[in-house]
Amino acid sequence: MDFEEKVKTKRHLPAILIANIGTTMKEGKDDIKQLQTILDNLKINERYIHCDAVFCGSYAQFLFPKPHFDFSEGADSIIVSGHKFIGSPIPCGIVIVLKQNKNKVSKYIHIIDNLDDTINGSRNAIKPLIMWYAIKTQEITGLRSRLNKCLELTAYAVEKIEILGIKTWRNPNALTIILPLLSKETQSKWQLASHGGINHIIIKPGITKQIIDSFVVDLKKENSFNGKSLIHKVACCLIDSNLIYNTNKIT
Repeated sequence: MDFEEKVKTKRHLPAILIANIGTTMKEGKDDIKQLQTILDNLKINERYIHCDAVFCGSYAQFLFPKPHFDFSEGADSIIVSGHKFIGSPIPCGIVIVLKQNKNKVSKYIHIIDNLDDTINGSRNAIKPLIMWYAIKTQEITGLRSRLNKCLELTAYAVEKIEILGIKTWRNPNALTIILPLLSKETQSKWQLASHGGINHIIIKPGITKQIIDSFVVDLKKENSFNGKSLIHKVACCLIDSNLIYNTNKIT
C-alpha cells in the first residue's frame, strides 16, 4: 500500500502514525523524516508519530547511517524493549514520551495526593532497575561494542550459510538473516517458527561462533534447498542471550 496515496484520501483528518523501527519479520525500518515530508506536502499539520522501536531502539543510534526515529527527528513517543538486546532476564519495555504529552494523560490521585502518569498496572520497580543497571554498567561504549560484535557475527553467519549454497537476505545493518524454509527437524531443534515459506535467525548478544557453527552443521544435513530463491516473508528464530546472568539460550 502506498502511504502517500492512502493518507491523501484522509488529508482533512489529523494523522496518527506508528513507525516500525525494526519489524519482527525482516527488521525493516521506517524513515520518519520521509513520512513527515509526505505529511508536510499534504499540509497535514496535526500529527502524532509513535516509533515502535522495541527491537532496534536500544542500538539503532549506533548504526551508520543512523535510522531516523528519535525525538530530535520528530518522534512523539518511542517504545524500547529491555530484554531483546539490552538483556533483561525479565521481559519488559519502556515507553518514552515527550513531557508535554505525558502531562496530557496525568491524573490527580487522591490516595497519593499527586499526579499519576503511569500506565495502569505498570508499576513494577524491578524491571526499570534491571534496565538502569544494564545501561549504567555498559554505558554508550559497551552498548556500541555489543552491537558491533553482533554485526560481525551476523556477517560471519551469512558467510557460513552461503558457503553451503543457501541463499540469504538481510536489510542493511540488520541482525536478522532471512533464509529458505528449513526441515521440520531443524525447526524443532532450534525452536523455529515458520511463516510464508521461509525462516529467519536473529544474531543477538551472547551468541558465539560456536553456536553459529553448530547451527550450520545442521544446515549441512538439509537436502531441500537446491538454490531455492527467497520469498519476501519470514518465520521466526530468535537466537537470544541473557545479559544479567550471562547464559546462552535459544528462544
